Amino acid sequence: MMKFYKWSWCVGLLILGVSGNAGNSDRVGEAGAYELLINTQARTMGLLGINSANVRGIDALGTNIAGLAHNKGMSVFSNYTSWLSATGTSLFNVGVGGEISNGNNIGFSIGYMTYGDMDRTTSISPEPLSTFSPFYLNIGLSYARVFGRGVRAGVTGRLINESINNLSATGFAIDAGMQYTTGEKEDFHFGVFVRNLGFPMKYAGDGLILNRPVPLGSSQYDLPFFNRAAKFELPTQFSMAISKDLYFGNKPAASDIFCKPIHRLSISTNFVYNSFTPNNYGLGLEYSFREEVSLRAGFLYEDNALNKETTTRAHMGASAGISYDLKLKDRKKSKNPAVLEISYNYRPSWVFGGTHNFGFVYFTNKYSYCDEYVIAKAAEVAKTVVPEKKPEPEIKYITKYDTIFREAPAKIETVIEYKKVNDMLKNFASNIEFKTGTAILTDRGEGALMVVGEMLKNYPDTRFLIEGHTDDDGTPENNMRLSMLRAKTVARYLNEFKSIPDVSMKVEWYGETKPVADNSSEEGKQRNRRVEVKVLDAKLENMSRSSSAPRKAEALKEVETKKPVAAPTALKVETPAPKKEEIKIPSESTETGADVPKKTPQEELNEYANTISFKAGTDSLSRMSKRAISTVVNVLKDNPTMKIKIDAHTDNGKYALSNMELTEKMIKTIKDLMVQQGIDASRISSEAFGDTKPKDTNDSEIGRKNNRRIELKVVK
Repeated sequence: MMKFYKWSWCVGLLILGVSGNAGNSDRVGEAGAYELLINTQARTMGLLGINSANVRGIDALGTNIAGLAHNKGMSVFSNYTSWLSATGTSLFNVGVGGEISNGNNIGFSIGYMTYGDMDRTTSISPEPLSTFSPFYLNIGLSYARVFGRGVRAGVTGRLINESINNLSATGFAIDAGMQYTTGEKEDFHFGVFVRNLGFPMKYAGDGLILNRPVPLGSSQYDLPFFNRAAKFELPTQFSMAISKDLYFGNKPAASDIFCKPIHRLSISTNFVYNSFTPNNYGLGLEYSFREEVSLRAGFLYEDNALNKETTTRAHMGASAGISYDLKLKDRKKSKNPAVLEISYNYRPSWVFGGTHNFGFVYFTNKYSYCDEYVIAKAAEVAKTVVPEKKPEPEIKYITKYDTIFREAPAKIETVIEYKKVNDMLKNFASNIEFKTGTAILTDRGEGALMVVGEMLKNYPDTRFLIEGHTDDDGTPENNMRLSMLRAKTVARYLNEFKSIPDVSMKVEWYGETKPVADNSSEEGKQRNRRVEVKVLDAKLENMSRSSSAPRKAEALKEVETKKPVAAPTALKVETPAPKKEEIKIPSESTETGADVPKKTPQEELNEYANTISFKAGTDSLSRMSKRAISTVVNVLKDNPTMKIKIDAHTDNGKYALSNMELTEKMIKTIKDLMVQQGIDASRISSEAFGDTKPKDTNDSEIGRKNNRRIELKVVK
């Protein structure tokens, strides 16, 4: 991690160093369609695009399209820009972005630029003859995707049209970008993008036909002459940017919709290489209070920009803006309400009155990234000591981490501890929710599962039961399979992200057979789409059932079996001594599993192979996977004559290496690690399958994870 930080800052310093001598001012005027460089997206215009490393959601359409991959749900925007207001130039932009599947987003935008009515004059007739109205139109279609933890990339195809009366030019351009996020709080960002890659454009139309007089003897007549317009290049632009988020202030309140500390200050810097204009580098700051009110300012520098007499641009290079989020739902009823973001930005200029920008963005799911933060930092939040509050009848996973973890028993040895842990797990697991018809966790469900994992880590010697359930949509057969996928999704998540061993979890599934709510309402169906997590301990379960037997029935039985007594002369009431409850405790061998048959070497290999995983598109092993391989090495050492075969598989993703080459590298990584730990290479054979033998669908993230696998087989 530190290497990445050092490398990123070195790149930043290099950019600042070379930009002072870089520039393309000698090529100004050789390109056209300069309106493509105008960014009208509200939040990014206020920072002049300097925040392209950490731009999120629909605002990314104006700079680094990779940021669109952050979008959750649907976003709709509308912007109006008065460009150099005294000139009468106006820009209108509308668009929409939506998440088509987990981690995949598309966007559509239309931009229109008009200069108003302009007088038509000639050198012969300086008085206006008529008016004309030039305009510019572009239509963009964008796609962005999450490629791995912290890595996002996107591309935009843009159709361009310029028109001046009976002349027009049409072209096509491509924008592409990438973002990488890292840091303990996901607060360090690196971004790179290129804009306006395309073929040259050229004007055509009847406006290029001129009638000129041709002499014929003593008279003359007019002939049409066809002029040819020269081609012009698009203003290609390349940018690199770095951003750092600083969080400070109080933690959020229990009823708050926002999950991070209430203050954020983002510092951004970038370098912009322009093919046909001077290069720029900039510095930007954005302050946000609870992500509800944001203030931003930026400055983009180029040579001679600060000298009004020598500068070649109208704007001064500075910009500032403000945004406010108007929540459209009651925050008490929704942890992630729909939001209307209202923004205003201003760019001062040397001439023509400056530029004003007004933006409106409607988000159906703006605050979902809070859940990403909860997932990344749940353990830290859980350990934070805050003042005790009045006890509530029901503890929500999103509000009381610290109190809950303090109340959790240190061990599970008694019936009371067993019941208490199960009650807490039931409370948390009730929030593990899935999207309809899928094994994809909702943001709320993923946050709850992170807390469940933190609890399970406190009991390393305990086994847990994971049960999958669905609502009644679809056929019983499909629901049974779906409940299996959901239960296995939870188990895999706990194994990969919380290091809960597979042997500590038992997975079962029940389809739609065990609802906890009425399936006639959407709310009831959402509750039935669940996974339950329980402590698996037969002895404590039996003791729990015994201790909960109704004592009234026992007392009644004692009264009925008493012998009749002769009536005394004086009434005497004797209170029998309380009878101690006798509980039959299972034998030690039953609890410890002494009667369970020993696993075969192949069964052990299957168990450990399930914990060996690679990051998508790489041959990089996780720390947990390396521990699993070390365990396999011990099995081989305990069986010195045993040989094994390594089969490697991956999903159908498009990576830097072909899928066959990728599985070959995965095998080499495992084999080299085993050889380093003392296993003879002759005892290890292997075969790479690429994506030719999937065991699950590649249409979902869960299915692709299942297909990225290692299989270990005993060779006879």
